[in-house]
Amino acid sequence: MSILTVENLRKVYSTRFGGNQVEALKNVNFSVDEGEYVAIMGESGSGKTTLLKTIARIIKPIGGAISLSGENVSRMNGSRYAKEVSAVLTDRISLDNCTAWDVVAMGRNPHTGFFGSLTAEDRRRVRESLEACDAWMLRDRLFHRLSDGQKQKVLIARGLCQSTPVLLLDEPTSHLDIFYKMEVLQTLRTQCVREGKTVICTLHEPDLAVKCCDRLVLVKGDRILACGDTGQIVQSRAMEELYGFSGRQFDPVLGLAEFPAAGGKDVFLAGAEE
Repeated sequence: MSILTVENLRKVYSTRFGGNQVEALKNVNFSVDEGEYVAIMGESGSGKTTLLKTIARIIKPIGGAISLSGENVSRMNGSRYAKEVSAVLTDRISLDNCTAWDVVAMGRNPHTGFFGSLTAEDRRRVRESLEACDAWMLRDRLFHRLSDGQKQKVLIARGLCQSTPVLLLDEPTSHLDIFYKMEVLQTLRTQCVREGKTVICTLHEPDLAVKCCDRLVLVKGDRILACGDTGQIVQSRAMEELYGFSGRQFDPVLGLAEFPAAGGKDVFLAGAEE
């Protein structure tokens, strides 16, 4: 069952000089099923972040519709939408006097009353979210003193703490080493499998996306190049077209980007048991 549907979405920017309009998104159509792990991929500047922020209602489209469980999100008030969709973006936030616990507890804002007081249930949700991201030990540390990887864990925990069926993330693995990249993506995978949460994120690493995501949305220029099951997308050679790979630079079997052989020579190795 589709939980999110994007239909004929359009977004236009006006250039700084001359006032000319540039179409960033053109007739974008795709849907996401409940509990799916989806990666939006494309070259830098392709519009994938614009697409994600449009779904998050941070950027307003000029045409088309975005629906959650059949309801147009433009008709939802802010409080209602915040209970359906949470977003973890790359924008750096200044929280000099906040602990990791404080930051994660902000995710409960849509559910608290006028005074924002946390109930026992809210505190339980904060703890569960920190534990889900393996960040419970960070709860009393000041957020601005954490490493990039630790901050990302805390911000994802805040998104989980909002208790929404849909979680949006913009480049959740950026500026992280491989250990934290895999840990973050595994945490999100677990949320899909165990909690039935729908996760939609932008990613730059095709090899990691192929290994962990159910569905890929490939953005090229102002359009959707391909959208579908990860296996089907990889076998269709759409990844080569998306990134401009030539020859055998992307292995559809292993899901890996590879360097071309130096000097134009290929080497084939075959092993055998003794």
